[in-house]
Amino acid sequence: MRIAGKLLSLSRYLATFGLARGTLFFAPLVLASLLPTADYGALEWAYATATVVATLAAVGTVSVVPLVLTGASPPGTSIDGLRLHQILVAAFFGVSAAAAAMAGLLQTSQAALLAAVISLQSFQSTQLRANNRADASLLTDAALMGCMMLAGIAMHALRPDLVTIAAWGAAAACLLCLLLPLLLELRRAGLGPASVAWGPSLRVGVPLLFTGLLATLLTSLGRLAMGSLSDPETTGLYSVLARGAALPVIAHQLITVGRFRRIFVEERRDLERTLLTILAAVAASALGFWCFCPWLSFALGPAFARAAAAHRADLLWLLSQSVLWSGIALNDFLSARFHTASKVLRLTLPVFLILVLSGVLVLHWVGVSLSSFVRIHGAIMVVFYATQALVMRAAGIQMTRVWAFTVVIYLALAFLASLA
Repeated sequence: MRIAGKLLSLSRYLATFGLARGTLFFAPLVLASLLPTADYGALEWAYATATVVATLAAVGTVSVVPLVLTGASPPGTSIDGLRLHQILVAAFFGVSAAAAAMAGLLQTSQAALLAAVISLQSFQSTQLRANNRADASLLTDAALMGCMMLAGIAMHALRPDLVTIAAWGAAAACLLCLLLPLLLELRRAGLGPASVAWGPSLRVGVPLLFTGLLATLLTSLGRLAMGSLSDPETTGLYSVLARGAALPVIAHQLITVGRFRRIFVEERRDLERTLLTILAAVAASALGFWCFCPWLSFALGPAFARAAAAHRADLLWLLSQSVLWSGIALNDFLSARFHTASKVLRLTLPVFLILVLSGVLVLHWVGVSLSSFVRIHGAIMVVFYATQALVMRAAGIQMTRVWAFTVVIYLALAFLASLA
């Protein structure tokens, strides 16, 4: 009976994982096919902007949640203090969204609305994970995009001209659904104790802010920069290609989830083999997807299929960057394992900001287009990765073969893209 219960629990988790991660991957591609290209580009820019802004407004408090719930946080902090902060953040962004809408600042209003939802979604998901409710956490992660997709599909069948309004209405509904439980929990706990714990909880979160901020900037940089430097149509085209090009990262997720503990306990030689296996799987997936894309792209929706056919070389440039995304994520694991994260961050964050500024200046000089953007973005990422590796090596981590393999594979795929 015990084995059957464990198998049932594992099956439920895997089914939920597949549903949630599938929703996160396919929902943007479905929306890209339902919305006008300019509206989808505006959505992607608003989402990327909101992710960064929500991370800043959280002030690292989301990372404090597991510490509080496991009793590892300093005295004076509490989950109610963290809840109060999230409610205040959501209220600020919600009011800002309404004020911007009334002033006719539509994109600002959309970004503020998404920032409110993303901040609450991240907090609730982390709280559920810390309470060993992984299934509910996965579904929470997929709530925003999933609801926008379902609303868009439903409205497309009734009034195709109102799909954009329906999608944003679903985002507003998500905000209310995520905010209400927090308000009820805070009412039960009492505003007084939460107010007392608010300040100490923030002080614990501030040092954790910058690690989360860099990860968010790395994830959102492409859509954020393209949306800021180019028009909504080009942003939408770039975003749908980038969403499809993220498919090889699933190979990274599958292996790291299965071998997560090994990354933190294996001896150096075995760890090196594990990391090389992950990177090789991502690279093979990227190249394989590109080779078979003409026959398989329809499965990712008509918007992606059209974009992939028209911009085949640019798609390979984006796919090659998935190797760098995997390599950067693995470096973060290594920094966490060997307790060098803060030392590495102090040097890599300013380098990243300098690289982004340099990239913006180059784009202004050569002109912003899809092709120029993906190439300059790739250059920024490979230089950042090399810098990260050099700093980690100086900190005493020895993974030279892994770092060299990542750079060589990226350059090989980029060279192939330049020929294509």
